[in-house]
Amino acid sequence: MPLEINTTNAQIGMEITNAKVDIQQPQADVNMKTKHAQVNIKSENSKIHIDQSVCFSESGLKDVFELIKSSANLGKQRASQAIARISSEGDQLMRIENGGNPIISQAIRNAFEADNKDYNIGLTPKSRPKISATDPKLNIDFQKGEVNIDVNVNKPIINYQPGKVNIYLNQKDSINIEYVDVKG
Repeated sequence: MPLEINTTNAQIGMEITNAKVDIQQPQADVNMKTKHAQVNIKSENSKIHIDQSVCFSESGLKDVFELIKSSANLGKQRASQAIARISSEGDQLMRIENGGNPIISQAIRNAFEADNKDYNIGLTPKSRPKISATDPKLNIDFQKGEVNIDVNVNKPIINYQPGKVNIYLNQKDSINIEYVDVKG
């Protein structure tokens, strides 16, 4: 008994839909407030005082009060010298009987005394000026600044669509058995 057997395999079909992910990240919100640092600088220059009165005095450039004082001292000195000279000459004349010629010698000395000067060359001034100075002053006032930062982090925006796998039977399996007549 001849039999013919035909089989058909089952076939599975698959529909696949891929998953979709969309991610967006908004930037963070940043607020920043700044207070600037402040620097205040105050300076006072140094002061220099130069006193040249001694130098001017030695050079003959005296102020009024010093000129009056030195003239008074010179007048006293010359008056004392004149009194001493007159007294000495009076003593010489008082002893005229001792001989000599005191009148002639006194006349010659008095006539030419102005020409009997010593001359000397010197540099003026001989003293240095008096110099004094005050120190400069510097005041620095510093106030530090501030920075305030406020950050708001934004969460990411995620859109997700899940994927699908759809499995179905595309073709059924089958067995077909037939009797085959071999006669003829």
